[in-house]
Amino acid sequence: MAYPLTFLRGDHVTVTAGGCVQTGGHGRTWKRYVNPASDNDLYHGLITIPGATAHLVRLQNVVGRQFVVGGRGGSLILGYEDDGYSDNGYYSHDDGTSGQCRNSVNAFVHIVIS
Repeated sequence: MAYPLTFLRGDHVTVTAGGCVQTGGHGRTWKRYVNPASDNDLYHGLITIPGATAHLVRLQNVVGRQFVVGGRGGSLILGYEDDGYSDNGYYSHDDGTSGQCRNSVNAFVHIVIS
């Protein structure tokens, strides 16, 4: 999903993200948004910083690094990896798979442009 946050050529961008998201299903189904512990290779938050990253890369590969926007820049895009989106959300908080979301907050992304 594109957001009304536009990057310009030469912008320095730093991303912070964290928290948890409800992945749906049965049992303890909350997972960390950035670096989830799961039985498969799903449930990762994704981001595109046009002119600085490839299309929809995992947040875990972007968080804490600084990027310089090249090209024409463009709008922020956030996404999420899952095998079914209809039951995702922020309802019925639990501690998550292996307790990874105990005392956690809902997923968030913080962008700093300098």
